[in-house]
Amino acid sequence: MLKKSLIILSMFAALGAAACDDDTNASCTPTTEICGDDIDNDCDGVIDNGCNTECTSGETRDCGTDVGECEFGTQTCTANGTWGTDCVGGVLPADEDCDGLDNNCNGQIDENLTRPCNTLCGIGNEICSNGEWMNCTAPQPETEVCDGIDNDCDGTIDNGTDMECARGTQKTCGTNVGECVAGFEICDNSCHWDGICHDEVGPTDEVCDGAGLDENCDGSVNEGCACTEGQTQDCCGAAAVSCTGGTFPACPAIPVETCNGLDDNCDGLIDNGLAEDSYEPNDTCAQARMHQPAIEEGDAIVTKTASIYHGDLSDDYDYFIFPLREISDTLICTGIYISTGDFGYECYSIYISVTDPADNDVEFDVIAVWPDDTDPAGTCASEPVGQTFSSIDGEVYLNWEGRCGDTDDLNFYVKVYGAVSACGEYTLSVDFPVGDIQGEACTF
Repeated sequence: MLKKSLIILSMFAALGAAACDDDTNASCTPTTEICGDDIDNDCDGVIDNGCNTECTSGETRDCGTDVGECEFGTQTCTANGTWGTDCVGGVLPADEDCDGLDNNCNGQIDENLTRPCNTLCGIGNEICSNGEWMNCTAPQPETEVCDGIDNDCDGTIDNGTDMECARGTQKTCGTNVGECVAGFEICDNSCHWDGICHDEVGPTDEVCDGAGLDENCDGSVNEGCACTEGQTQDCCGAAAVSCTGGTFPACPAIPVETCNGLDDNCDGLIDNGLAEDSYEPNDTCAQARMHQPAIEEGDAIVTKTASIYHGDLSDDYDYFIFPLREISDTLICTGIYISTGDFGYECYSIYISVTDPADNDVEFDVIAVWPDDTDPAGTCASEPVGQTFSSIDGEVYLNWEGRCGDTDDLNFYVKVYGAVSACGEYTLSVDFPVGDIQGEACTF
C-alpha cells in the first residue's frame, strides 16, 4: 500500500512541475524549447535545455590573436547562442613583409621571404633577415683572365691588363686593294695577336706589262712605269709612238712652223717664229714704204701684198705712201675758160680696199696730205696736216675737187692693221680713175 502511494505522489509531482511556473506558481503551457531566449519554453524547469548553444546572447569575448603585429578584437554572442563571425577592433594577420616584423602573426619574423636579384654577371635570389635583403645568389664579378669569358662582367671578353684581344677571335689583316687578298690574325691563348696574317696574298713589285694590274696594291696601276705595253703617245706633227718594255721611243723630229694656221712645232703658239713681215718692220709712219712710180689718173689698179705679222705675235702695222698725180689738163681747162670765162673744176675719186687673209680681220686708215706737207713726228698723227679716214668693211672711197690750173697732186698715207698678228697675206688695192673736168663745181 505504501509503494502504490509513492508512485501516485510521484506522478502528481510530475504533473505539478509541468503545469506550473516556478516563480509565480502559475500554470505553464509547455511548448517547444527555443534556444537562446532565456525562457523555459517546455516547462521542464531547465532553460534552453536540448539546445546546442555556445554562449549566452550578448556575451562577449576576445577574438583573434595578439601575437606579432596582431591585436585582439571583440566577438559577441548572437541571439541563437553562437559566437558571431566578426572580430571587431582587432588587427588581423597580413602577408609577411621584409621589415623586421611578424606581419602574419605566426610568432616568426620575416620567415621564408625570397626575391630575385641580379649583378652585372647574372641573376639569382636573395633572402630577408631582420628586415634586410641579403645573401644574393647571383654570380659576382671576378678578375678578368684570358679564358674567352667576361669574368669581370663589364660586357667585354678578355679585356684585362696586358690583353690585346679576346682569346680565339680573329681580325682582318692586309688589304683587298689591287691584286692583294686580305688575311686574318688569330688571338692566341695569352690574349695577344699572333702576328701572322694567315691566308694573305700580299703586294709584289709593280709590273709594266700593260695588263692593267695593281700588283703592289697601292690603288694605282703601273705607277712608276713610263708607260704600259701597247700604250701610244702622240708626238708633234700628228705622229704617234707605242710603248715597248715600259718606255716610249723617241718621237720623230719636230716639224718646222709654217704659215698655215696650225701649231706645227707644238709650242702652244700658232704661226709664230716665222720670217718678219718685209713691209715696215718698225711699225712707224716715218718708215712708210713709198710706192714708185707715182700713180697717175687712169693707171691700172695698184696692189700690195703683205701680212700683219711679227714673229713674237705682237701687234704689227704696215705703212704705205701712195703718191697720186693728175694728168695734164691744160687743153680742156683752156676750152672751158674760153667758153665760160672761168677756170673749170676737176673732180677726183680714189677707191682703196683690202682683201683679208683667212686668219685675220684687216682694216686700214687713210690720211691725205699735199706732197709738200711733212710729218715731223713720224707717226702719221700730226693732224690737221691731213684728214684721217678709216675703212669700213675693208673699203674707203674718197672724192675731192680741184681747179684747172692748180696742182691737185696728193699723197695718201695708208696704215694697215689687223685684229691679231697673223702671217696670212692680205692684198691692198688702190684704184685712181681719170677725173672729170667741168665748168661747174663737182657734185659727188
